[in-house]
Amino acid sequence: MSGPAGAAAWWARPQVLIAALAVLAAGSFALRAGPPEVEQPPDLASEPADTRPTQLREAVAYLVSDGVARPVVREVAESTDPSASLQPVVDALMQILIEEGAWPAGVAPPSVFVLEVERELAAVLDLRGGRPSLTVSDERTVLDSLERTLLEEGIERVAYLREGQPVEAWLGNLTTNATLE
Repeated sequence: MSGPAGAAAWWARPQVLIAALAVLAAGSFALRAGPPEVEQPPDLASEPADTRPTQLREAVAYLVSDGVARPVVREVAESTDPSASLQPVVDALMQILIEEGAWPAGVAPPSVFVLEVERELAAVLDLRGGRPSLTVSDERTVLDSLERTLLEEGIERVAYLREGQPVEAWLGNLTTNATLE
């Protein structure tokens, strides 16, 4: 029995043909598709410290004694992080101060943190460990040398902390900035 004249078979209707083509396309895609190819993860094992390439730069540390600044050039490690870039400069300055007798040899250099405050670069120096026993003259040499060296490195403000806490006298004798206000 056939339908009215001019009527198409049910399978020849556009809706059925489009659905059948979609099922065929999905089936062929499912047969061809597999899990994505994943590259091997990179080997994250660190290199030994002595083979790791280090970029060095020349930094000028200033030894300020009795108001006279004497520049001393040292090579220090370079870094894109401002704090990590400034720490070797402060370490080099502390070594110079130890050689000059203005900083006690057993006291570690302060940790340096650099941040931006009101569009100005600021450094926070945190002294950890023991409290150095310095004369007022040596303390003035240390503070003036630090501030002059940091100024030359682009630091516009300096604050001093001891053990992470604000202090009025950083090394013991002279008043220092405990905040960046």
